[in-house]
Amino acid sequence: MLAEEEKLKQLKIYFLFMYADGKSSPSETKYLEEILAKADLSETTRRKFEDFCRVKVPEFSNGDLEFIIEEIDKALLGEDQVNLNDSRQSMLDGVEKNEEYSNQMAKCIRMMKESAFKMPSLLYGMLWSSPYEYLDDDKAAQAQTIWTLINLGYADSDYSEAEKKIVKYLTEKWEVDPVLVAELDDTADALLALSRQKEWIQTTSKSRSDKNKFIEELDRSIAAMYANVEVSISEANIE
Repeated sequence: MLAEEEKLKQLKIYFLFMYADGKSSPSETKYLEEILAKADLSETTRRKFEDFCRVKVPEFSNGDLEFIIEEIDKALLGEDQVNLNDSRQSMLDGVEKNEEYSNQMAKCIRMMKESAFKMPSLLYGMLWSSPYEYLDDDKAAQAQTIWTLINLGYADSDYSEAEKKIVKYLTEKWEVDPVLVAELDDTADALLALSRQKEWIQTTSKSRSDKNKFIEELDRSIAAMYANVEVSISEANIE
């Protein structure tokens, strides 16, 4: 099982990823909220993550992808290895007094609560399952992180070029098999298409029985896709 500090690294990456385009969507923030709910963090670590989000939200309004990638690298280093300069430390010390920061964070939290997006339940069991303690040592955990990022990208049905660049950057940084990443991307795209079909069938004039049969078939396909992804990710550690 990944150590709690490693989970914190993943959460920070997910949060930073949401701002690849300069702002997060309601669907993305709701997705992150559901991931956080399944992380089983201590109160101390949860507070660290919330403080991190509170500080970072105002920095991403210009959608500076290079800056976000730098922040991802810092997140991967871990708190103990990142030396904050004086100006960054001053921002941390004064953040609670800054009304603009407080308003931004309140808006972010409100968006999380109001969004109707729901992360597929089949993804829950995959999020934090890993036999390793450190993200740097675990190709499966790295692949899982990338899979979650791709799903975040598709959460608002707009997997942007900026988001794809972050996935590509981490794929190369961690040396994750690009064939596996392509499989994850294709699967996420197919899952989105199936979800849209489930929405479409409800708008048709078909009988309730026919609709239910159609949805059950789609659900079986979705379950099979998630199962295949889980196997592929678990095999990432095999040399």
